[in-house]
Amino acid sequence: MKPSDYNCRYWKLRQDLQGIAPPVDRVEKDFDAGAKYHVIADVPYIRYFVSFIIQFQFHKAMCIKAGQYDPENPGAKPLHHCDVYQSTEAGNVMGEMLRMGSSKQWQDTIEVMTGQREMDARPLLEYFQPLYDWLVEENKRTGADIGWSNTHTINSCHNALQPEPTVEVKPTDDDCHYHFKEEIKVTVMKKEEEEEKEEVERTM
Repeated sequence: MKPSDYNCRYWKLRQDLQGIAPPVDRVEKDFDAGAKYHVIADVPYIRYFVSFIIQFQFHKAMCIKAGQYDPENPGAKPLHHCDVYQSTEAGNVMGEMLRMGSSKQWQDTIEVMTGQREMDARPLLEYFQPLYDWLVEENKRTGADIGWSNTHTINSCHNALQPEPTVEVKPTDDDCHYHFKEEIKVTVMKKEEEEEKEEVERTM
């Protein structure tokens, strides 16, 4: 990919994956991705994907330790109703994991908290399942248009890559006056040259 394509490709990804279009025309000379500190400083974004998954994994584990969530009977008290505030049991398991610091591999540390050595997105999905179910029914009720179309093109990016249109410049009155004076000057100079030539020929 050429640097001149960076901005348009950036907006194409945002459009396709997030359904977001620029509020005003953007061109290849812009660099909107650079508005994010992480892009300029080369800070990997993967940390955010990891953290959103693991925090719900931790939440579920602490809820189990606090006795506020039963994985065998999740309907009794759903995960989103759990509150581990002031739970000694939840605090102890969190402290045990944190005390390991960076002395162990991350798989070892999360195993202390969750009993698992891998990331698991199921707690996140379970937490938001009631919201998902409600949205499905609400969208059916209202007939909401879900999602977005990827067929929309960001014309500003494409148009900016085209050659600049030629603009016809019409002469002003001052321009015409200037050219008229120049034409007279050239005519007079030619006339003088011809007269000088004739004068030389007569004297020979």
